[in-house]
Amino acid sequence: MDEKKRLLKNTVIISVGSITTKMLSFFLIPFYTIYLNNTEYGLYDYICTLGTCIVPIMSMLMDESMFRFLIDCKSGEEKKAVITNSLLIQILGMLLIVIFGCVSYYIFNIKYSFFITLYYFACSMAYIINPILRGQGLFILYTLYNAAISLLLVTLTIVVVVFFDMKVDGLLLANASAHIIISILIGTYIKIWRFFDFHFYKLAKIREMVLYSLPLIPNRIALVIMSIADRIIIISFLDFAAAGIYAVANKLATVIGVIYGFFGIAWQETAARVVKTEDSKDLYNNLFFTTYYFLASILILILTIIPYVFYFFIDVKFFEAMNYIPLLFLSAYFYCLAIFLGGILTAHKDTVAVGYTTISAVTTNVILGILLIDKLGVYGVSFANCVANFVMFQHRKICVNKYSVIKCFDSGFISLNIIVSSFVVFSYYWKNQYLNFFSFFFASLYLVFILKKLGFIVIIQSKIYDFYSSKICK
Repeated sequence: MDEKKRLLKNTVIISVGSITTKMLSFFLIPFYTIYLNNTEYGLYDYICTLGTCIVPIMSMLMDESMFRFLIDCKSGEEKKAVITNSLLIQILGMLLIVIFGCVSYYIFNIKYSFFITLYYFACSMAYIINPILRGQGLFILYTLYNAAISLLLVTLTIVVVVFFDMKVDGLLLANASAHIIISILIGTYIKIWRFFDFHFYKLAKIREMVLYSLPLIPNRIALVIMSIADRIIIISFLDFAAAGIYAVANKLATVIGVIYGFFGIAWQETAARVVKTEDSKDLYNNLFFTTYYFLASILILILTIIPYVFYFFIDVKFFEAMNYIPLLFLSAYFYCLAIFLGGILTAHKDTVAVGYTTISAVTTNVILGILLIDKLGVYGVSFANCVANFVMFQHRKICVNKYSVIKCFDSGFISLNIIVSSFVVFSYYWKNQYLNFFSFFFASLYLVFILKKLGFIVIIQSKIYDFYSSKICK
């Protein structure tokens, strides 16, 4: 299959599954607010957030290593070697979670220790199943696996909270049970035991895989720090009200990163698959060119819609958040481009570059945010976030150029992009109804122009033609 078509197909599959998962998670929010008080929900959310760091770190991020090394496997024996050596480290990590859970219960007497340990242990199973499915290109099964966990989680949550009157412990039990049940079912379906053979244990292989994943640990920690650093700075220098305003603005910008993440997962697999082919450099350049301009045109169009989103859906006390959205949108744009380049770096197994480029962005974000917040307030923090992601993008571009020179910029495109975006931003801040409507129309035409230049219009026309031709033939 052509790699572009494969990438598009995998992106669509992952998008459908991820959107389903997000919708199910969104469905639980009003349920939580009805049956849990602020403290209970805050504690549950804190435990889950902490788990996104603790679980992968305990397993040395071997899920990332397993996924990348599986793509290079040409035979069943090679797959067994990768999965066996990875599982040994991951099983050790799961044992460490149990040990720390017992220590926290018997020595420190931490509340919910048993349920927290069970939840983290169960989540570790997903870090085994997911890379096996992704590494072998089983994206439909990967999507079904994660969607099934979410669906069962919703069902079990309602049961344990409503019928058994359990709170935080019930939520953790429901989450753990969903992960364990679906992981066992999928593991049985793919006969996961086929991939484990202790005869393939090799210390050299473990060392190679650990050296790949080790730099990704500070990268993961840095991303978590970057996601909360802005709030900490605002709360420390301003107040919680300002943090709330910033959170609303950032939430809308974060949606861009989440949506792009669907493509990012599929892109990571494609970048690794073609890394050793002759036309890999052309493919990287072509797709980066498409991403660079298509994403820009989409963000410009969305920005013209934001005033209407606030008017119809956001309470008036949060309208100040509109002021920071253009900067945060630009920040999200640079972040998405950095993620794209990160896919190329992981394809070349240069995880060291992925790690220190993220750390450089976090450092920039924190230092610049502290320096600017006194004079510029929330604007200063938003600007610091934008500069940090731009630094990460440029830093990764320099690193990628060691393997594949990215030179796909067109001066005409860039000039037109600047003109259109400047007009849209001007209209956005002018806050005139008629000017906003015209900027929406202008941005829509620009998107159509970009789609035509990138060849998407021709593809859409051919698909429509094929569809109606098949109907007529019938």
